[in-house]
Amino acid sequence: MGRRRLHGLSALALSAVALTGCGPLGDSGERPREDGDGAALDEPRHRVAGPELFRGDWETGDLRQWDGFQEVADDRISVVEDPVDQGRYAGRFEVRDGDNPIGFGDRAEVQLSTGETEGSERWYAWSTMFDPTFPVSDAWQVVTQWHASDIDGSPPVAFYVIGDRIALQTNPHDGDGQPVRQEEVRWSAPLDRGEWHHFRLHVVWSGDDERGLIELWHNGERVTDTIRTRTLYPGHDVYFKQGYYRRSGEPQTGIVYHDAFRVSVGSPAT
Repeated sequence: MGRRRLHGLSALALSAVALTGCGPLGDSGERPREDGDGAALDEPRHRVAGPELFRGDWETGDLRQWDGFQEVADDRISVVEDPVDQGRYAGRFEVRDGDNPIGFGDRAEVQLSTGETEGSERWYAWSTMFDPTFPVSDAWQVVTQWHASDIDGSPPVAFYVIGDRIALQTNPHDGDGQPVRQEEVRWSAPLDRGEWHHFRLHVVWSGDDERGLIELWHNGERVTDTIRTRTLYPGHDVYFKQGYYRRSGEPQTGIVYHDAFRVSVGSPAT
């Protein structure tokens, strides 16, 4: 498989490519193909506003839609035909105790730079399912995150597993990567293992608490008011990561599925 250049990523993310041997993938310069099955992304639960910037729906049948990935073995991130939320394929992410490809935390994740900078407005839609065997743990666990692009630290916006719930959490930091407040859980819901969670997220990206904005829909229902908070480390951009990432030392294997990821820029979706 060809190599694809990683761009806009932190030193920690860049080091992962060398350590895992699973480098960035082939870059043809073309948009992901739109098969007939991909038309399902026009359903309301997958709808995003304005021009589509990126589609990570797994319908290529491989990982070529992503800029890069982090895993310890080829079977930790796989493309599956069951379960799927739309089309023919979804992504399956498995993490076992000791799956530490870059020296901090156990993980299997794909990653992508979609150009979120100060003042950028983005809409996102995707679906996530937790395997029926997904364990209950008191560890920190992340399944979708926007990570600062050139500084290490907790993601400013992310979806965590907290106990037996999935949660939207913000982690406000200053420009040096130091926390300015404790992490803030903005919404949560039961994991409902074996069922797809459908998310639509509207974000204005800013390092200013007055300019940053978050709005969330879950399974077709709006579940937050308009949240005003910083969504960037001031002076830093973000890139996107999705999969499964958790504290090292957890004994039980965890499996998460993701499908139908889209990014756009535009006015509010209806």
